Amino acid sequence: MRVFEWNGVGPADELADQAFNVVARHLEKGKEIDNLIGFIVGVAKVIAGEVRKKRKPLSLEEIKGKQQPIEPEPIEPDARQKCFDYCLADLTSEKRYLIVEYYKHEKGDKIKRRQKLADELGIPMNALRIRAHRIRMGLEKCITKCRESEPGRNN
Repeated sequence: MRVFEWNGVGPADELADQAFNVVARHLEKGKEIDNLIGFIVGVAKVIAGEVRKKRKPLSLEEIKGKQQPIEPEPIEPDARQKCFDYCLADLTSEKRYLIVEYYKHEKGDKIKRRQKLADELGIPMNALRIRAHRIRMGLEKCITKCRESEPGRNN
């Protein structure tokens, strides 16, 4: 099902059933399969490709007609966010800088930034990971404690 979800084709459960049916037919015919999981994934990829080919591409007008203007609603910080902000502010400036920078970026930028951060601190990447982990655990404890002390909260 993941193959179909990752390829944006669906319904994933029906297509997965179709893939298993194809594999079952091969097994019934006596075909030997060395790597069953790999074979199933391969069949799923072929089916996903066929489904994508059969799709009728949307015209630019259809795409524009389907778009809805997105206006984000103002978000009132919930109790967990307020506790997070409180606990983050309670950290030393060095720890706060490290944890914010550690989780600031995404994908490839994240890896590059973490390496640069480790270089700035003069420590190996593994030591940086350990420090970030310890700070995160401390934040989680602080947030849990803060949430448990909220008035009207039933645990």
